[in-house]
Amino acid sequence: MARQDDTAEKRARIEAARRQIGHLVEPDEAPRLRLGAGEIEACLKGGLKAGALHEVAAADHRALPAAQGFLLALARMAAGPRVIAWVQERRGGEFGVPYAPGLKHFGLDPARLLFIRCKSREEALWAMEESLRIGGIGAVVGMRSAKLDLTASRRLQLAAEAAGLPIFLLRTHKDAAHSAGTTRWRVAPYKAARDGFGFFAQPRWHVALERVRGGRTGDWVVEWNHDALCLRLPAGLGGGALSQERARSAA
Repeated sequence: MARQDDTAEKRARIEAARRQIGHLVEPDEAPRLRLGAGEIEACLKGGLKAGALHEVAAADHRALPAAQGFLLALARMAAGPRVIAWVQERRGGEFGVPYAPGLKHFGLDPARLLFIRCKSREEALWAMEESLRIGGIGAVVGMRSAKLDLTASRRLQLAAEAAGLPIFLLRTHKDAAHSAGTTRWRVAPYKAARDGFGFFAQPRWHVALERVRGGRTGDWVVEWNHDALCLRLPAGLGGGALSQERARSAA
C-alpha cells in the first residue's frame, strides 16, 4: 500500500511540474515569413520569425558580398512594399554601401531604402531600435560591429519582438561572438544561374542555417527568384558541407 501511495505522489509531483513549465513556456504564435523554399521553411517551423533578430555571416572574407546579397533577399521578402531602414557606422567600410542597380534586381526600389550612417556603435544601436518605431518601416538592416556584445544583441532581439518586425544584422567571418539572435546564417557564393544566352540570370548562394531557436539547422544551395521575389531550391542542387563548397569554388 505504501508503494502505491509513493507512486501516486510521484506522479502528482511530475504532473504539477509539467503544468508549471507549461505556464512558463508560452506558445510561439509569432507571425512567420514565408521564404518560398519549403525545405528551409520546415527547419524554421513554418518560416522566418518576423519579430526577431536574424544574423547573416560571411563564410570567409571573399564571401562578404554574397552574404550581403542574401541578407538583402531576406530583408526584401520581410519588408514587402514598405521601407527598409539600413543602419551603418561611418567606419564600417568593410561592408560597403548598397548599390542601386543591385537593389532593383531584388525588386527593391532604392527610394524605399532609408540609409542611416552613424558616428558610433552606440548611435547605430539606438538608430536600429528607433527605426522599429517609425511607421512604414518593414525591416531593419544593420552592420554588426565587432564590439557588439551579448547584452546589446539581447536589446535588439527584445526590440524586434516588441515591434513585431525583423532586424537583420550582417556580420563578418571573423566575428565569433555569441548573440541572442533567433537565427544565424553562414553564406558562401555559388555559381549563378545563366539564361539561354549565357548571361547572368539568378544569383545563387550556399547557405548554412547554423543556429535557429526552436527549429533545425540545415545546409542548402538556394537562388533568388526575381519574378516571384522569393527564394527557391534549384533542381538538382542539394545541400552539402559549406567548407567543401568553398573548396570547390576556390579550385
